[in-house]
Amino acid sequence: MKLSTLLHNLSHFILPLLLLELIGLKRGIDIYLIISIFLGSFLPDIDHLSIWATRRFKNFRSFLKYCFTSDRYRRAFLLFHNFPTIIALLISLPIASLMNFYLGVFILAMICHLFLDFLADSFALKTHSHWKVRKRI
Repeated sequence: MKLSTLLHNLSHFILPLLLLELIGLKRGIDIYLIISIFLGSFLPDIDHLSIWATRRFKNFRSFLKYCFTSDRYRRAFLLFHNFPTIIALLISLPIASLMNFYLGVFILAMICHLFLDFLADSFALKTHSHWKVRKRI
């Protein structure tokens, strides 16, 4: 496994714990906060399942091994991993936070996850051109 892939995957497991610690210090930790942070941190990667549908993997385990050991899957067009999604989330964050604290935390966790992915792609792959939307969904 490449060092960049290892650091990328490790950062996604550390992110929810870091957010939980930072937000929990200010407000206290409850079950809704934990659910909001963990769902928001891991939901953006659900679009990687589109790669599983388009390629032939023996089983889900071989797909996960491919994602954990390869950075080629990050070059594909993914529903959440693009600039319009980040902009939409950034615009909706203040509104969602005013409506419901936990919804705001959920969106913040998604933004942090996508920002980490963008940084990883910029440094490890030396490009972020696949974040631009060139075709309709």
